Amino acid sequence: MDVGRSTPRASHNESVLPLLFWGPVMSTFPDVDAVAGTRELTDLSLPAADCGAQSRVAQSLDHVIDLLSAEQAAQTTSAHRYDALRQHVELSFVMPCRDQAYTLGNCILKALVCLERLGVSGEVIVADYGSRDDSIEIAETLGARVVHVEQDDETAALAAGIRASCGRHVLLGRADDSYDYSQATRFYSALRDGAEWVHGCRLPSGGGRVMPDAMSRPGQWTNRIFNGLTRKCFRVPLRDVLCPVLAFQREHFKQLWERSSSEPLAASELLKLALDTEAAVQEVPITLHAGSAHRGLRNWIQSAWLCLRSLASRY
Repeated sequence: MDVGRSTPRASHNESVLPLLFWGPVMSTFPDVDAVAGTRELTDLSLPAADCGAQSRVAQSLDHVIDLLSAEQAAQTTSAHRYDALRQHVELSFVMPCRDQAYTLGNCILKALVCLERLGVSGEVIVADYGSRDDSIEIAETLGARVVHVEQDDETAALAAGIRASCGRHVLLGRADDSYDYSQATRFYSALRDGAEWVHGCRLPSGGGRVMPDAMSRPGQWTNRIFNGLTRKCFRVPLRDVLCPVLAFQREHFKQLWERSSSEPLAASELLKLALDTEAAVQEVPITLHAGSAHRGLRNWIQSAWLCLRSLASRY
């Protein structure tokens, strides 16, 4: 700061304080556009005034300059650091979401607990497709990365979340707290042991469990019949084909990122791709809890139809 110059003293009937405080501040405070630019904030100078008042103004301006310079440096450093971290993400959690503020926070925290248990780098991606509640704010507060999807469709959100992920391994699920992400260590362990596609199994025959009120008895029997049909007719090596929780190795599914960014992607299409490429498939047990969003018969029929259509297209 240039504070070495002096000014003539004002007469006794003139007020000195406005000159000392407002004069230097208004004449030398940096323009907003200049601050927002890339110019270094080190060329400000302060006109002369009485030492005591001018010293306080000089200190204030110094503090402002330091804060602005630190903010610019932090933004630049954060950008470089984030780009570097993207290249070393081990596991990505992808959660399609719409109006699930009540349960989304639990899902994100459980995913973070899983990453902590594994001791690996990871990320949580929330693919939001039209939330009108506090879902987006909750996700950002907890450190998740939010991907905004224009289409009002879960399969489109799933595709957008997968493309935005950067992990070597990708785990898909839901944001309704019907599955405990803190238990996802089983999926990661299977991937590390050589599996390229890991599918969850909610049925007791595969070691899974359905908690009371999580799925109706008719729904469980319908699921078993459908799974038997897919195994017999399409030779699918899975007991629970419609389980939405699954994980895969990113390297093995490169062609997913070659599809149109606006093209929806259902979990059944992922399964078809895994079977077409003869991926190493493994099934791990998982527990279905009674989440906040109960999926009715219409949703089940839609999922079953998409699955049958994808599997039938292989022949």
